[in-house]
Amino acid sequence: TSSTTTRTHAHAHAREEMGMLLEEYRDCIGEPQRFVLREMEMWHEQVGYDVMIYAIHQTAMAPVPSWRYMAAILRRCATQRVTGDQARADDECAAMGMQPRYQRKGEPVVDHWH
Repeated sequence: TSSTTTRTHAHAHAREEMGMLLEEYRDCIGEPQRFVLREMEMWHEQVGYDVMIYAIHQTAMAPVPSWRYMAAILRRCATQRVTGDQARADDECAAMGMQPRYQRKGEPVVDHWH
């Protein structure tokens, strides 16, 4: 059926994204421990690829990059309902040396890019 085909394609796409996330994690932070792989899969399902990439990049800039640091970013993104578009925009801000909006404590996440 078409719903089975759709689920199969979605599962393959999620697997492909996880492969790219793991590669980025290894490049930016280091080899993840086994439990981190499971945690990353869970977070990927919850927040999506763009937020995950953003969290990896923010973690890579930390004084001591770690899974705990990345998990804190992911929790904050989930709590503040940061979207993929906002994460991409904030990643661009960070690349230009600007502070990401969601990390400013006490301020709501506002997407000025649309």
